[in-house]
Amino acid sequence: MLTQKDLRPLIPLVAICLIAAILLAACNLVTRGPIKANADLAAQQTRTRLLADATSFEEMELKEGSGLDSCFEGLDANGDLVGYVAAITVNGYGGAVEVTVGLDAEGVIMGVNVGGEDFNETAGLGALAKEPEFTDQYAGKTVPLRIIKGNEAKGDDTIDAISGATITSTAVNGGVNLVGKYISDLSGGGSANTASVQGFGGPVAVTLTLDDAGAIETIVIGDDFFNETEGYGARALEESFQSQFIGLTPPLELSDIDALSGATVTSTAVVNAINTVYGQLTGAIEVSSSNVEEPLDEETPAAQEDETPAAQGDSYTASAQGYAGPVAVTLTLDGDTITAISIGDDSFAETDGLGAKALEAEFQEQFIGLALPVTADDITPISGATVTTTAILSAIEEIYAQLN
Repeated sequence: MLTQKDLRPLIPLVAICLIAAILLAACNLVTRGPIKANADLAAQQTRTRLLADATSFEEMELKEGSGLDSCFEGLDANGDLVGYVAAITVNGYGGAVEVTVGLDAEGVIMGVNVGGEDFNETAGLGALAKEPEFTDQYAGKTVPLRIIKGNEAKGDDTIDAISGATITSTAVNGGVNLVGKYISDLSGGGSANTASVQGFGGPVAVTLTLDDAGAIETIVIGDDFFNETEGYGARALEESFQSQFIGLTPPLELSDIDALSGATVTSTAVVNAINTVYGQLTGAIEVSSSNVEEPLDEETPAAQEDETPAAQGDSYTASAQGYAGPVAVTLTLDGDTITAISIGDDSFAETDGLGAKALEAEFQEQFIGLALPVTADDITPISGATVTTTAILSAIEEIYAQLN
């Protein structure tokens, strides 16, 4: 039992802790205002830079379910509309990426700014999305735009991906497309039966009608802006996927449907767009986009933030984002045939009992003898670890793509 003598030395420590807490609270109160003022000033300067013809900006009320952070009308000295500046936050490789887009009154992109307080893309790779060499590609173009890599044919609707940073490039481009679509719909009035939500490669539009009981009667997924990955999210366009929604009553959860294998992001976007339309038609509040607990990097075969696969003797290594971090895969090949495989490195951090099963020989041995490219149909995936399994396939696909 503590005596008064025992407690005496603790009194100064308690006093110091209390004083420190009070000082920290006071410091927070003093600095909160200037920090917000600086952030507002930086945002104003960005708007002015992206839409130089505007002399003033008026913030617009966002439509429910827009996915945007903010949207401003840009006005000239006479009060006439010269364009828009809108901001959206997308999920890159390292976390949140803020994308701000300036467009003239006809929807032509005047400029793009990438960054934000939480920007944490990989230095020398995804972080290059902030550089003019990448963002200047957007000037003078109109959405929808698509990301291309390597020797793919260029056009007025293409943006060159940052080498080794497919995820960041795709995320930024998707944000630009969603902003452009929002402004386009705004100008055209839009429709209560249609909503778009950010998918993996850009906006995923859903148009539907409800019967008298409130169940889905018809549904159409996709529009000119649809840019999900072939073989993965693009399967949302197939009748076999869309037909399962007929007769369901919104709002929906992801667990209510058979999600696309390896394309959780696209599947979630479809569900959230349906719920947004439901809210628009009935006045109900749509379900939050937090239906998916998995990271937003699992969908595309090129979903990795490394440079080209590193050769190690007769072996090649690439990695892709898993559920808890990068998943490295090393292959030894005889031509296009896998003769040996090693999964994981010092950065491997997948969940014990789930994604960590990728380290087990029983899982890895099934790859031996398979010819590249390897698809999900060629293997038995890890039950309950779709993200990890997809990351492994993505790394293998990246090795195959670079070698060919």
